[in-house]
Amino acid sequence: MTNRSIVFLGAGLLLLGLFVPAVQMPYVGNQTVFGNGNHVTPYLFLPLIGLIGFFAFKEQTEDAYIPGIAIGAILLALFINVQINISYVNNSFAESMARLEGNPYAASMAEMYDSASLQWGWLVLIAGVACTIYGAFEERKANEVTDHNKLAKLSGLFGVLAVGWLAYQSYLLQNDTPADVTEGIDANEAALNYNGQPPMPSEVEQYIKNVEVYDVEASYRDSMLDGRVPGVDFKVKNNGDRSLDLVEVTVVFYNSEGQPIAEDTFMPVIVSSFDNDPPLRPGYIWQQERGSFYAAKSVPDEWQSGKVSAKVTRIEFAPEN
Repeated sequence: MTNRSIVFLGAGLLLLGLFVPAVQMPYVGNQTVFGNGNHVTPYLFLPLIGLIGFFAFKEQTEDAYIPGIAIGAILLALFINVQINISYVNNSFAESMARLEGNPYAASMAEMYDSASLQWGWLVLIAGVACTIYGAFEERKANEVTDHNKLAKLSGLFGVLAVGWLAYQSYLLQNDTPADVTEGIDANEAALNYNGQPPMPSEVEQYIKNVEVYDVEASYRDSMLDGRVPGVDFKVKNNGDRSLDLVEVTVVFYNSEGQPIAEDTFMPVIVSSFDNDPPLRPGYIWQQERGSFYAAKSVPDEWQSGKVSAKVTRIEFAPEN
């Protein structure tokens, strides 16, 4: 395998790494570095990956190590940023749980926030960086190259600026006051409602009637990562007058006899420090990205394709200005 081919492989792995699972978030599921493309982070990688491919295509493989190192530095800064985000969520949770001692809501929240974890996408990105730097350095050694391409130098400067921006974002989050994730929950309320879920504040309980789930579709679908799995799609509309930072939808699955046999919970709307998704504003409709769906991997084979019901089971209000 030539050094040029190794660099091409590195660029391919880096591009792939943006779209495979990087973080497993509670309720939301797997999140990628690219996400939905609404945040800045993926665009720090894309020009550098493109430059690596350009150098390999133009047979200037030896210059690819500088953008490769720049991506490695950005990746390290992003990794630290993600860890700080997870720590921020955990700190918010720990401080808020003190207000809910003896409340069953505490157990539910604990299960939710303890399940965040890193996924295998990081390994793909690291492998891409390693291939790029190795191939470029070997080419540089073989041809005894000592000078540097101007574009490569600019990519190094871009990397420094990108790392500085990520470091600044981490600094802001570290100095932010942890949010109260239990705001609005009555700490003295200990009874569970009919479906085993913690009771909701009366204001939330009244407003949840204004959040509509419709166009619910469910069938077996092909997933690139999981193969053929039950897939669910739906829309959510906010018919009320408050913006929502979180909407949780529970989907129940039925067998051929119409009996419920499983359920899964999804969060189509969630505003957090991990992403830049907006709240669901009054009158707005949330819809899944074209060609995407929620994979319900734990649904048993007894499920009758298409037989589901869905309802909103939890909401959180956005802060009022």
